Amino acid sequence: MACKDRHWWDYDCLRTFVLAAMKDASVMPPKCEGFDIPEDSFLFLLTADERREYHTKHAEFIDKDPVFCTKTSCSLYLGTRRKRKTAITCLTCNERTCGACKAAWHGRDAGCTAPADNDVISKLRKGGIQRCPECRRMVERAAGCNKIWCICRALFCYECGASWKTCNW
Repeated sequence: MACKDRHWWDYDCLRTFVLAAMKDASVMPPKCEGFDIPEDSFLFLLTADERREYHTKHAEFIDKDPVFCTKTSCSLYLGTRRKRKTAITCLTCNERTCGACKAAWHGRDAGCTAPADNDVISKLRKGGIQRCPECRRMVERAAGCNKIWCICRALFCYECGASWKTCNW
């Protein structure tokens, strides 16, 4: 298989690369020299189960506001956050999660509070971890300056969390 820049991929190497991308958001979707590798170039190399998992992981990794199962031993990706209160039932453990506030389902009559992850995010921020303003993933700086490149390719200030060059740091 040849990519846009005419690099040749051996089918076994390409399959291995795609399976790795399904575990690492920084290489999803699979790319060669910065260009997405067309899905029709590799999907046929995957089993039916792997193709389903690829599509699920692709959706999860590009989602800017994901909802995950509130049962910590499960944490299955449930889709994008909803604007209205909706119970999302996890297909793996049957736990119900509120699609609006991301907390355990509290019923239609109970009001949503702030998103459940706000408490966790507050604690992480106190521990020195910042949230990407684009994809909302949590990022930890091991060393270096305040200019951070997130895996979603957003550039932001580690001190305040604002897009790069929009703050006073």
